[in-house]
Amino acid sequence: MASNATAAAETSQVQPAPARFDPRTRHLIEAPIMPTLLRLAGPNVLVMLVQASVGLIETYFIGRLGTEALASVALVRLAAPAHRLMLRSPTPT
Repeated sequence: MASNATAAAETSQVQPAPARFDPRTRHLIEAPIMPTLLRLAGPNVLVMLVQASVGLIETYFIGRLGTEALASVALVRLAAPAHRLMLRSPTPT
């Protein structure tokens, strides 16, 4: 019984990725999870910051045009996601 438990423990250990992968893929598979996630999330965080900055800058300049212009842009920004969803919905056949 003890030998079965020892054999199961030995087989449950993580085996390194086969040599058929290139070094970058092996690093992605075998590296620690948290540093890999942080390294992969960096570009996404940067893009989100740029998009938020552009949105704030656009709002500032449109706000200088007046409250009606700002309200119309806000209305379009609220309706745009619903419009995109309607455009992507499948058409009945």
